Amino acid sequence: MRPALLRSVWLSTLATVVGVVTCSRDAVAVDKRACAVAYEDAQKLRASGALRASREQLLVCSDPTCPSVTQADCLTWLDEFDRQIPTLLLIVLDESAQDATAVDVTMDGKPLATILDGKALPVDPGPHDLVFTLKDGASTRKSIVVREGEKGRRVEVSFVPEKAAPPPPEPELGPAIHPATWILGDVGVAGLGLFGVMAGLGLAETSDAESTCAPRCSEDVVGSIETKFLVGDVGLGVGIASLAAGARCAA
Repeated sequence: MRPALLRSVWLSTLATVVGVVTCSRDAVAVDKRACAVAYEDAQKLRASGALRASREQLLVCSDPTCPSVTQADCLTWLDEFDRQIPTLLLIVLDESAQDATAVDVTMDGKPLATILDGKALPVDPGPHDLVFTLKDGASTRKSIVVREGEKGRRVEVSFVPEKAAPPPPEPELGPAIHPATWILGDVGVAGLGLFGVMAGLGLAETSDAESTCAPRCSEDVVGSIETKFLVGDVGLGVGIASLAAGARCAA
């Protein structure tokens, strides 16, 4: 092989080796930058309460390719986060009171789940607005407040139609009053009224007779007084008898 050809092969090989080394250094540099960014973002997200997003960054900076100090911190925080991140156990009953699994669930307007398989879902602590939508389009909303470290909290919603409330019971009516009761009552009141009127008139005429003609009053004067007392007595008797009979009918 001629010297010029050997020199050309050697230079080509050297260039390839240099390129590989340079690319490797660039990849390592990129990995270190990614670790540093994830390390910082994880702390910022944690401070804002976005524990789930912070945990995703911790998974990046805890990778074995990251610097040992960064990796150690991220692994420690990951262990803490696994205890702090709350989880929800979503339970949905469809219209037939059966467990629904194909349910679109959003939390604060963002997708949370499309299949409910009985597994607890990690969420951030704080107030949340959950919307559950079945495949037929029926939906319901539920607002909750999740506490840090709360694990397996049950959130139950039901699409079972509510039963209509029974109508209020009709008021119980007492036994019907016999019409004769009212008639006898009216007759009784009229009889007592007649007694009062005639007795009053009789007493008035008696008083006049005693002051004018007694003891030699005419038969007409005496008869008029006696008639009034008699009619009053009859009215009293009829009134008492009618009221007594009406009371018996009512009973």
